[in-house]
Amino acid sequence: MSQRYGVPRDDEGHGALFPRERARPHGRHRVRVRGHRGRPGERHRWRGSGIVSFSVSLPVRFQDVDAGGVLFFGRIYDYCHQAYEEFWGSEGVDRAHFFAGAEYLVPIAHSEADYRRPIRHGDRITIRVDVTRVGRASFTLRYHVTGLDPGDLRVEASTVHAFVDRRSMRPIPIPDPLRSILLRHLLREPAPNLSA
Repeated sequence: MSQRYGVPRDDEGHGALFPRERARPHGRHRVRVRGHRGRPGERHRWRGSGIVSFSVSLPVRFQDVDAGGVLFFGRIYDYCHQAYEEFWGSEGVDRAHFFAGAEYLVPIAHSEADYRRPIRHGDRITIRVDVTRVGRASFTLRYHVTGLDPGDLRVEASTVHAFVDRRSMRPIPIPDPLRSILLRHLLREPAPNLSA
């Protein structure tokens, strides 16, 4: 088994990160995206642009609210991380390998959230994930958390993720197959106003 950019590969060129991919010459990779029918996430392409956005709809669980029935402020990160995992899964990435088996880690280097309106037990929220920056070794995601109506903004959050070597914990370049996915989702302009 060989490795390229921290992605293990078997003798036939299959990657452990993308179980159904085939290696291309010169280290370039083609990713075959598994159909996401039946998965909770959805991909959207904005009219007239190359922007691909991802969203997932989730119920607000009883264990995530405080005594007043409102989402405990720290729990928004659990929901955002769930959307983050679904984002990678919708792209055909083997999440078990991505989160535990790869030669790299992708810790959060920075996070912030602005709370606009309360989220209550029993609400169904939609989390739209936008890639807003792709650097050499890190990327930034923005999460728009709304009620069922896209104009009903409840929370805006963002996270900065850094790729680091699992052993040394030093920054490493984003692996090319993952960089390609991030660049395909990269917003090159502000996200369209969904309430319009």
